[in-house]
Amino acid sequence: MAMTCMENNCFEFRGVNHFAIMARDMNDTVKFYSEILGMKLVCDVRGGNSHHFFLEVGNGIDVLAWLSFDTVTDSNGLFNAQLPEDQPGIARSDLFDGGSGRSAVGSLNHICFDVPAEKLSEYRALLVSKNVECTGIQDEGECRKIFYFQDPNNLVLAMGSYYNDF
Repeated sequence: MAMTCMENNCFEFRGVNHFAIMARDMNDTVKFYSEILGMKLVCDVRGGNSHHFFLEVGNGIDVLAWLSFDTVTDSNGLFNAQLPEDQPGIARSDLFDGGSGRSAVGSLNHICFDVPAEKLSEYRALLVSKNVECTGIQDEGECRKIFYFQDPNNLVLAMGSYYNDF
């Protein structure tokens, strides 16, 4: 008989440690997340054939990790990937490529940052003022409000807020 975990008594997860995402250009990626989104670079790990930058989201807990493998060092000492281009609708969401927002099974479709509902319009306007293309704010029924935008790697990001706690 298979063991079932209710309210996760099987593992003591404290949250997600980080998401590791491939970067096309580390300079542009770090600049976007630190200067546009205001995230703090908390760790820079270089070793072997890889380079990781860890950016703290802002709550003191959650981190996004950007990495490159089999890379070359640019004039600033940053690694930049020699990678094939992404494939909208397969490796990532095709939302900003005229598609419906779909991506392949197992791919990272988008990352949504939780923000206060009353700040959604203000944050969207701030991004637009920094020349970041954004969708309109979408009201998704009884669940949440959300809007989408992209980073320099064409990764679809979002800011959203749930109406109720789960």
